[in-house]
Amino acid sequence: MKRAFVILTLVLLLGVLQIGVQAQGGETLVLNEAKLGTVTAGGTVPSYVFNATAGQQVEIEVITLTNGLNLSFTVFNPTGALIVAVGNPSGQSTITGTVTFTENAAYSIQLSASGAPEGQFLITVKSAGLSGEPPVFLGENQSFDDSVNVGGELRYSFASNPVTPLLISIVSNDPQRGPAISLTTDTGKILAAISGEIPSFALQIPPNTGSNYLLSVSNDHPTGQTINYTIALAPPSLDGELPTGGPSGPVATEEPDDDGLIDLPTTGPCVLATQGQIVNVRQGPSTNYDQVGSIGAFTIYNVTGRNEDGSWYQINAQPEIGWVAVAVTRQGGNCDSLALATYPPLRKSAINGTVWHDLCATPLSPIDPPPTGCVDDGEGSYRANGSYEGGEPGISGIVVSLGEGACPSTGLATATTSGGYFSFEQLTSGTYCVSVDALSSTNSGYLIPGGWTSPLTGSATASVTVNLGDVDTRTVNFGWDFQFLP
Repeated sequence: MKRAFVILTLVLLLGVLQIGVQAQGGETLVLNEAKLGTVTAGGTVPSYVFNATAGQQVEIEVITLTNGLNLSFTVFNPTGALIVAVGNPSGQSTITGTVTFTENAAYSIQLSASGAPEGQFLITVKSAGLSGEPPVFLGENQSFDDSVNVGGELRYSFASNPVTPLLISIVSNDPQRGPAISLTTDTGKILAAISGEIPSFALQIPPNTGSNYLLSVSNDHPTGQTINYTIALAPPSLDGELPTGGPSGPVATEEPDDDGLIDLPTTGPCVLATQGQIVNVRQGPSTNYDQVGSIGAFTIYNVTGRNEDGSWYQINAQPEIGWVAVAVTRQGGNCDSLALATYPPLRKSAINGTVWHDLCATPLSPIDPPPTGCVDDGEGSYRANGSYEGGEPGISGIVVSLGEGACPSTGLATATTSGGYFSFEQLTSGTYCVSVDALSSTNSGYLIPGGWTSPLTGSATASVTVNLGDVDTRTVNFGWDFQFLP
């Protein structure tokens, strides 16, 4: 027994009719079949078996048909290791969980019940991922955010411009990894195939008449994380960044001269124009800021301010007020006495991580050396080693708290794990506290009984202080060792 965790044992046991343990057998579930189940008066819940193929992604849905009956479920692999745990601390009538299976095998699904002493429910294993719907059409100068789940695939179609080149791009929110990408022509010819090891993709599409393309985006993330990204189709930009939007409205439009450029005034208020191509307009004076629009080649814009070193100008690019890099523009009028303009703090940093089940199968009596994944707890037994190793599952439904300043600190934001993964995006530079309280009303139903192994703490709350830079991503992982599970 993992004796170090006895302090946290009793919280969940109150009022629970059955604690979920790994199932060794049960009724067989067939894909997309809804099966009626019954919780008996003694609190016994049937277990189920699903025969999966390697790489298959499914959604498990449990619908309670009896008022007051509170159901949750866990999924185990053939060796008894926990794959997914979906709790239900708020007593929802419908709960779902997405599972990606790693091998051809029979997986066990074990339900647990609390509340009403008996009742009925429906359980269904549904297909997840590609739905068979037609591809989304991506228009020129269009960009939007999208996401693809593990094992899923999304498709986009677009056409070339008959006169000018276009840039098709995908930029992942994760600086370490992006989706896997395949670009083909409408005749099926493969033009590009990129693995998820590359977080950003951009390919210039040459001018052509009547050429259509199909872009497939899939998620082969090894740790089961959803991939969020921005997809865009636009002419190449000048500031070196991938374009993410179309041009804003003009302030004044002129015809180009013989050199292809428009004339700028030599006196009067400061104005600017591009050097003949589209230039991105950003929320602040840096390419690290989000793009809010772009300005065209034959348009004059009023300058409304500058940054501290004069390398970026603020302009009225109707309907947006934004910033452009001086180095990729031409200036006219009097720009020597521009006032400093204010801009929002840069929110380009992030904190992400995983709350995972730290596996340790304890023997009935001490052995030397300790079992794989275990270390001596100093009390004659073992605990999990606190190391996030391959194959250890994430724990869904855990609320992670973010506070401003060094730990202990909460109240700034919360994130709920999916497949164990959580993320806090759009943060400014500074010091933050990331923490998980195992005894909170939300988390106790998922975690108790057990204890933290990473960071190792003697209390119910695990916390880590994180210092972020301006454009920074930090990873914080929390390991939990369940008392009655491997």
